[in-house]
Amino acid sequence: MFHEFKPLNLSEPFKGLASILNGQDFLTKIKPDIVRQNDSGYRAKAISELKNLKNQGTETVTNKLKSDPYLAPLSLSAYTFVNDTIVKSTVKFVLEKMFPLVSPTKGESISVIAVGGYGRAEMAPYSDVDLLFLTPYKQTAWGENVIESILYILWDLGLKVGHSVRNVEESLRLARSDITIRTALLENRFISGEVELAQELNRRLWKEVFENTGSEFISGKLDERDIRHQKQGSERYLLEPNIKEGKGGLRDLQTLYWISKYVYKIKRKEDLLSFNIFSADHLNLFSEAEDFLWTVRCSLHLFSGRANEILSFDIQVSLANSLGFKDYGGLLAVERFMQSYFLHAKNVGELTRILLARMESQHVKEKPSIVKEIKKAFVGVDISEEKGFFITHGRLNMENSGEFINNPINLIKLFQNGLKTRRLIHPNALHLVANNVHRVDKKFIGSKEATSIFLDLLLNYGDPERALRRMNEVGFLGKFIPEFERIMGMMQFNMYHKYTVDEHTIQCVKTL
Repeated sequence: MFHEFKPLNLSEPFKGLASILNGQDFLTKIKPDIVRQNDSGYRAKAISELKNLKNQGTETVTNKLKSDPYLAPLSLSAYTFVNDTIVKSTVKFVLEKMFPLVSPTKGESISVIAVGGYGRAEMAPYSDVDLLFLTPYKQTAWGENVIESILYILWDLGLKVGHSVRNVEESLRLARSDITIRTALLENRFISGEVELAQELNRRLWKEVFENTGSEFISGKLDERDIRHQKQGSERYLLEPNIKEGKGGLRDLQTLYWISKYVYKIKRKEDLLSFNIFSADHLNLFSEAEDFLWTVRCSLHLFSGRANEILSFDIQVSLANSLGFKDYGGLLAVERFMQSYFLHAKNVGELTRILLARMESQHVKEKPSIVKEIKKAFVGVDISEEKGFFITHGRLNMENSGEFINNPINLIKLFQNGLKTRRLIHPNALHLVANNVHRVDKKFIGSKEATSIFLDLLLNYGDPERALRRMNEVGFLGKFIPEFERIMGMMQFNMYHKYTVDEHTIQCVKTL
């Protein structure tokens, strides 16, 4: 039986789309003057009407976005709505007009499901349409004809369609073995066709694949993230960043959401508050970073006229101007724009640390193996000699946060002990420093002890870059050296620099 999808809720600027895109009406515009409805002439008329629908919807959203680029976060569901209407209308046309069934068998049914970014209703102007064609058992000749016809029509309409054809058992098997497929299915959304098939898939996914596998999923997504960062350039401050795949980009924010949805079954990022994962301030950081990154990505697509994710030099000036940045304080508009980008990317790193620390404390994240623990135990000094510090899951942490903060010198001692012991610093400790950098005042900066510790970590452990980068990530370095704060996330708009000024400085110290 054919079922229609539940329409998305459109935000105020785009509510008019619902009346513009009445997908059911397009069939009535095709006069039934052809006896054989699967004739090419009948199909061509349908494609013509569908193309008109698509162009009307897309132009409506794009024109509003061009007039106000900051509508981008609201436009994501609007672009999705346009694609939903086109996909639903195409499926309806193929099932009811080209290959109608009078008495369908159990095997002659199909469910069309959106997955990935399309599934979570986050579509930029040139995003792909990723579809799963779900069948009950093995594929039938009827099913093959239906799927082929749907795909050819969507391709003829100019949509970039990624697709897979599976039954429920195949989907479950692949989800168990492939973390990418599992992630795509985590965000599946029914569009049209047989709704019971989609419901069975979701019921069994949560019961047979997702349940009690949180640690495995987290480890898989973080490994995937590390490989992606390595491929894109592991530094967060490359001057021509990949806004989608780069460090601190949209994919990192989506990874936070995937992990949260998988482990806590949240439906909206606001649900993180009730699970005590993020505070209201953290949620604001999440939302601000997400809105800014999507605004930039949508503008980048429209300026490029294609699915471009690289913020290259040749387009940064145009984007800065379109987003209202002005020359100010000795910085060009483009430099102020890119500084905003890098500061949001820095916040994404902080949010990742917070989420993982909370999950680890709730015994969700997989703990380091005993082999790694033994190896680390024989590296560096015995941490028990340092008052106020101890090891949590193989990482350097503070014993008592209140006592730790009461003596502000501990803020810099944390980084010193990280180098001494050659251990990673626990996210909770880094977050505590980030929340208390205001304690780095003139008295702290002028302290002989603080200066001595700073020189010690620069000169005596062979890896000053590691400590400096940690300090910079949490905002400590900019407070301890006020001149450094001005260059955090700053870029110089020329072809002679690869990194932001603060990153260049750290790289210079590393080389020296």
